[in-house]
Amino acid sequence: VTASFNFRGSLNSTDDQALIAGVSADAPASPPIWQGSAIGYIGNETSALAQLADELEPCLTALSLDLGVTLSDRRCAASATGLEEVLGTARAGTGSMDPEVTLEADIPWLSYLKNGTTTRLRVPLGSTDGNRFTFFMPGVQFTGQSYGDRDGIATYDLPFNLTGGFHHNVAGSGELLDVYGGDNELVLLYFTA
Repeated sequence: VTASFNFRGSLNSTDDQALIAGVSADAPASPPIWQGSAIGYIGNETSALAQLADELEPCLTALSLDLGVTLSDRRCAASATGLEEVLGTARAGTGSMDPEVTLEADIPWLSYLKNGTTTRLRVPLGSTDGNRFTFFMPGVQFTGQSYGDRDGIATYDLPFNLTGGFHHNVAGSGELLDVYGGDNELVLLYFTA
């Protein structure tokens, strides 16, 4: 897994700063790998499929996400630099994945696409607390489909929008959160204990 982030803002200071009090940054010797992760995927429009046991386990080798954040400069004449801060003013998250082609009865990829069904995708990473994460997308809505190939094995190329949705099984622990969240296109969980 490779995660890259781009940040933009105004330079406030070049001085060293103290770490945030009460927060200890873990520095694991080896970053977690995506191998051995039980990915969870299922429709997410009602609580009927909210249990962990309802989730299907697709075979993926690629997943890409772009939060699509629009950055706007907050200019201000009273600021010494003329730029007060940079704000995220809009989001239009997108992504894509490459599941193996399966029978529609096993995983209804094309039915979900055709019907515009909102689904959820839960992607765990790592297995040791302090070095374990979950990428949770409670609102995945497919925008198209084409066929691909992975070493002679048929795959779907599925682009999607991140729309947000119900928090069913956010942690993959069977804990149900029957709430529809705002600003929850991507939920990142970091497990420390």
